[in-house]
Amino acid sequence: LYEDSSTVSFEGEGNEYASYTIHTTWLNDQYVRYEQDNGGVVLAKYYRVNADGIYLIDQIPDELKPKTVAELENLPVLSTELMAPITVGTSFDGWTITATEERYTTPYDTFEKVVVLEKQTNTIVERQYYVAGVGAIAYEFETTDANGEVSIITSKLASITY
Repeated sequence: LYEDSSTVSFEGEGNEYASYTIHTTWLNDQYVRYEQDNGGVVLAKYYRVNADGIYLIDQIPDELKPKTVAELENLPVLSTELMAPITVGTSFDGWTITATEERYTTPYDTFEKVVVLEKQTNTIVERQYYVAGVGAIAYEFETTDANGEVSIITSKLASITY
């Protein structure tokens, strides 16, 4: 996950909301708040982090008052973002780790040892790309319509400011 007080920007293609920024606030060593703004809505996302993984525990559009650690401690997990062990074949919440040594280029940098997660349904393939010590560096959403035409929406890391 991103460092405390950092602002991360993603460049997007394929959809007007694929570009966005995230401002990160660590509440303590176990809870982090992302304020994600895609130009259409500001979404507060709260994550619980431990040795087993990263878990989304709450998300609120246009949040007026940030939650406290005490409020977050008893919230159930909504989804698992990443789960240990970080090895090819590990599966959780419909996601599977498909690579751990990938090379991936974003507008920000070219990364080595990228962890790739993939989720497939009938006509949709989603991919997430993570780098240790950085966080998520890219997202891809690929759909195939009834005529076999493929559409791809991508969001790629463009900048990090501290």
